[in-house]
Amino acid sequence: QLLLIKDMPTNEMNDANNYFDSVLKDINFDVLDIKSNGGKLIPKNINPMFIETLKLFKIVIWSANRNGGGTNENDPNLNLAQNSLPYYLNAGGKVFWSSGTPNVTFVQGSLFNFAPLDSVKTTCFIQFYVPGDTIFSQNSSYPNLYVNSMVAHTNSLYLNMNIVNSIYQIPPYTSRPNCTEMMYVGFKSPRINPNLFFLFMPVYYLNGNAGNSKAFMKQVLINEFGYGSKIR
Repeated sequence: QLLLIKDMPTNEMNDANNYFDSVLKDINFDVLDIKSNGGKLIPKNINPMFIETLKLFKIVIWSANRNGGGTNENDPNLNLAQNSLPYYLNAGGKVFWSSGTPNVTFVQGSLFNFAPLDSVKTTCFIQFYVPGDTIFSQNSSYPNLYVNSMVAHTNSLYLNMNIVNSIYQIPPYTSRPNCTEMMYVGFKSPRINPNLFFLFMPVYYLNGNAGNSKAFMKQVLINEFGYGSKIR
């Protein structure tokens, strides 16, 4: 029922493994690692083979990098996502996407053609340091999330609030001239019976409170997406 696509840099893989082994330890899931071993497991035939493979799963978790720093090799495999996730979603699949900002100068929403966002605000970015920097929930069903490792580059999303429900925000940083507005970093879409949860940060570095991490994953996978198992 559940496929975890590991699309994070190999130097973050151990942190990601520890996180998912913890928050998903009570449920069964399959894994596709498209970063290790030089990307040898990146699907070569996207349409139809990879798309049909995704359709075997009710839910896909696509988990990617910490931030856009370094090289493009650390970025999410957006080519694979762009050419598969829209078809998967249209076929009834559900996606939890989590990544940092791709390493591009100006990020248009078309990079995330599977998500109803307009673009990414690149004139402001926020840095998080441990312990305890907070990503604030705007929905009582979702817990606050706490950073447990440095996240050096987080941007805000421009959202169409008529389509999406903003869940996670970061308050304005008035000390920065380009960061005086609320930053939107997590949303679900559509507003009712969502099939997409989009988090513009690496979820495996939002584990400063283990109980909140599990509560968050339970809310997305079970309460929103209808996964039939339990996260305790």
